[in-house]
Amino acid sequence: MGMHKTKRKLIDTVIELMNGNPSADVTIHQVLEASNITSGSLYYHFSDFEDLIDHALVDMYGQFAEDVSTRLRLALGVSDSAAEMNANLSPTIDARHMPNLAAMRSARTWIAAQATLRPSLGAKLAPEQQRVTQEIADIVAEAQEKGIAQKVLDPYVVAVFIQSYALGRIVDDLAGGQMDGESWTKFIKHMVSTSLLDIKKQ
Repeated sequence: MGMHKTKRKLIDTVIELMNGNPSADVTIHQVLEASNITSGSLYYHFSDFEDLIDHALVDMYGQFAEDVSTRLRLALGVSDSAAEMNANLSPTIDARHMPNLAAMRSARTWIAAQATLRPSLGAKLAPEQQRVTQEIADIVAEAQEKGIAQKVLDPYVVAVFIQSYALGRIVDDLAGGQMDGESWTKFIKHMVSTSLLDIKKQ
């Protein structure tokens, strides 16, 4: 059963008002006015306004993370060997590590940090993070079955690693983008081809 359309609209409205900035000071008045939904309906679907904000943050976080699994699934679907997977992942790695995604990396990191400080958000975010990580782990396991990924690796650990290095560039974002972008993606591609894929055996 899908989410009630009113609940969905309230969450979407908050996300739109945040406009990519999860720390934006969104008020209940703004949400009710923009959504044209009554406060009674809001409190029917959410315990309070903070509960609505938490749901919106989890949804934003999930959207950011979902892109990783989608791209991996597409690459695996058109790959019959580790070499092909390596070639098909190359544009994905380039796209996910563009300097202009600094705001997205910061937003996702901010949400994760808030989840460690606010138990109510952490409780909601944990299952979403587990879901996304498991999706990626399943893709890795499928790649192992096809002889594309190295079978000695734990799929779940690989899934966590993939998400970690996708966010890792925030370290350089904070330093003002000192790192050469091509050198960074070249290093990531080297790690993927030598440590994750099973190219050397083909």
